[in-house]
Amino acid sequence: MPYNNSPSKMGHDDSAMEMESNKQEKYNLMHDNPVASHASWLSKHAQSSRMSPLRQNEESMTIYNDRLNKKGQTQEEVINKADSDARTAIENYNKTKFPTEEQFNMATAASKRPGMVRDSIKDANIKMNKLISNIKQGNY
Repeated sequence: MPYNNSPSKMGHDDSAMEMESNKQEKYNLMHDNPVASHASWLSKHAQSSRMSPLRQNEESMTIYNDRLNKKGQTQEEVINKADSDARTAIENYNKTKFPTEEQFNMATAASKRPGMVRDSIKDANIKMNKLISNIKQGNY
């Protein structure tokens, strides 16, 4: 069965197809799949953060528990504390019915801290490994 109508006239009783305005199209696109207004902060932001399960295996790093910081903490203890503090800050933020901008900023900063801690430890380990390698080669 051949179609004699152009796509713009199909199903519209020979009237020209009405085009949506850019404003209406944008509105429709934005409201097709909105993020629920009651969704938690973590569900909105964690996918792009280092805490996301999608990114946990992205970068592997070696943790040396024989290397202590100035406070005498192992690398694992420092990482675990940063992770715990971030979880606590985000949970507290999510429990707040009407959070302030300051509370939002504090939760955001706390969620970024574990990544900064890991980066710092990774950089320190790279430097330390180079020093150890130089010492083993007699270049010190």
